[in-house]
Amino acid sequence: MHTFQKLLLVVTSLLLFAGCSRESRLEKALKKGEELLAAGKYAEAELEFKTAQQTPQPQPRALVGLGEVYLQQGRLDRASAFFSKAKELLPDNVDVRLKLGMCQLSLRQPAEARSAARFVLERRPADPEAPLLLADTSQNGPEVEESRAILKALPAPANEGAPALAGQAMLALKEKKFDEAEALLAKARAADPKYYANNSAQALLTSRGTSPKRPMPPCRRSSRRPPIE
Repeated sequence: MHTFQKLLLVVTSLLLFAGCSRESRLEKALKKGEELLAAGKYAEAELEFKTAQQTPQPQPRALVGLGEVYLQQGRLDRASAFFSKAKELLPDNVDVRLKLGMCQLSLRQPAEARSAARFVLERRPADPEAPLLLADTSQNGPEVEESRAILKALPAPANEGAPALAGQAMLALKEKKFDEAEALLAKARAADPKYYANNSAQALLTSRGTSPKRPMPPCRRSSRRPPIE
């Protein structure tokens, strides 16, 4: 009996060591993948995240990482697929829904993208990108009006923030209400002169010959990546 107990203890120790070793390799691959992704080394990051996926259970961080890799590479079908899988595991993760919505909009799935934008705004009213996603998904008059009502009804101070105002400016542009769009954009610039979308909206107004050219801050694409909760 004494020998059996010793053998059992050895086997248990070996199993625990193997488990810890697997977890260590998994964490190492995930961390390295995230570092490579942040450095813009997408092909190398993809390999690390795929390594992390070689486990019995799906790894949310790896799914999100692969989605971001493919999004940055413009491989939107694959990005959407991985963000969709991540959404199943992280249904309350706002950033995953936002990234998925962006992919869906580009893949001509406006209804799904619109649902994502509303999901984000309900949970994070001051999000800098969701108002623009909502505006972009407005395909007709009723949807434009609904989007405008949603942005105006955001809790303060989000309803008077640059993202909500820029989103309303984009809605006014859809209706060819150029003066209204210019006024809303002026308010957005006053609320946050550095807000990246001000530049895009101003470019649209200028291209239509409806607004004088102004020096604007350079347009910046968001580099936020979904945190894993």
